[in-house]
Amino acid sequence: MSTAKVRAAARAALPAVPAVYALLQGGYQAYVNRMGVLDPDVLEFQSIARGMTLFTVFGGKREPLWPVLFVLPVRLLGDQSPIAIRLIGVLGFVFMIVIFQLLAQELFGRTWSIIAAFALAASPWLIFQAARGLREETSTALTLLFCLGLIKPRLTGGRFVLLFALAGLTGLLRWDAMVMMLPVLLIALIRYRPHPAAWVLGPAVVVLMVGPLMLANYIQNGDPLYHSNFHARFYRNVEFHDQPGFPTLTQMLTDGYATGPAITWTQYVLGLHSGGELLVRAVRSVGTIPVRVANLALFYPNYEHPRGLVATVLRAPQAFLPYLLWVLGVVGGVSLLRGRAWPIPLILGGVVLTYSPIAEFVDFRLVLTVLPLLVLCDLEAIRVTQRYWGPALRAVAAAVAEPLTISTGAPC
Repeated sequence: MSTAKVRAAARAALPAVPAVYALLQGGYQAYVNRMGVLDPDVLEFQSIARGMTLFTVFGGKREPLWPVLFVLPVRLLGDQSPIAIRLIGVLGFVFMIVIFQLLAQELFGRTWSIIAAFALAASPWLIFQAARGLREETSTALTLLFCLGLIKPRLTGGRFVLLFALAGLTGLLRWDAMVMMLPVLLIALIRYRPHPAAWVLGPAVVVLMVGPLMLANYIQNGDPLYHSNFHARFYRNVEFHDQPGFPTLTQMLTDGYATGPAITWTQYVLGLHSGGELLVRAVRSVGTIPVRVANLALFYPNYEHPRGLVATVLRAPQAFLPYLLWVLGVVGGVSLLRGRAWPIPLILGGVVLTYSPIAEFVDFRLVLTVLPLLVLCDLEAIRVTQRYWGPALRAVAAAVAEPLTISTGAPC
């Protein structure tokens, strides 16, 4: 085979490198963890899948899509299903990398999309999360696919209906991700003014998709949003345990999701916190959530801030790099808001503000969506500031190359 053909084949295969790397690393991590105990959430999904029938898909306290994916390995493999369950999480990770790369290519071109996708695929934190068998990376992939659908040119009424269907599908996987999508779709409807049929058919599709879940929850638990609200009970118990009128720590540790009276998210957030307190948490979270997620992605498992001056100096990149990414993300996010990619910073901000009331208590895997959206904003910041640092970088490269050219005798 000629050199030209080899180069052409390598160039054609290059875009697949991030996804293949994610699959290999995630698969290896799943194999390493095969004998470990599954996370409590995964064990619950596994239990639901074990007893799931065609007539019990909806209802209960969990969205049904993730347990549905577990049904086949649980039924076929029984006690040996954990490795297959972990691999489902790995496939979700690969799915996220592929969609991220497509979205980045749409905005920044082939080269930057491959670089950024590989950087995500190589994150030890994301690899670890993938092998846990959880749904967060799959949910993030659907959110990125949603952004791609809104950003692609010629947004027709038919595509609007498909995007509403994607939102409904996402709601059956993770309800809060769908809650982020629906306001963005409303803004898009107002902005792009599709055929009036899209205004009716789109929301109708969502209702038809998530309606059975809400109806079943109302029949079984007396609350159509029980699959979401039982999390509010947990965070109320975490935040207020041992205070008068709230469960004790001992009671909460028994079952934090079931201890104490039922409560909705509205009652928890607005009823138990003042407006000033929520404002402070929101402002604080604008910085803390993206920085903490970036820190985890870059430095996991050694993500804790080093103690002492010497340790801080020795690990200087960990001290400032997440904050640099945050600053660049703000610059890039403002720039993206002004163009067709406006859904990206809007959803990023929506995730941060939605989780701001519980940011002190939350497992940061739940805001994993922030990471790829932040990377896209960082890429935009690099693009818009290139005219300032680009000439200097080229001058440095030329200065380095000149002595090499002279020493090798190559013509200038």
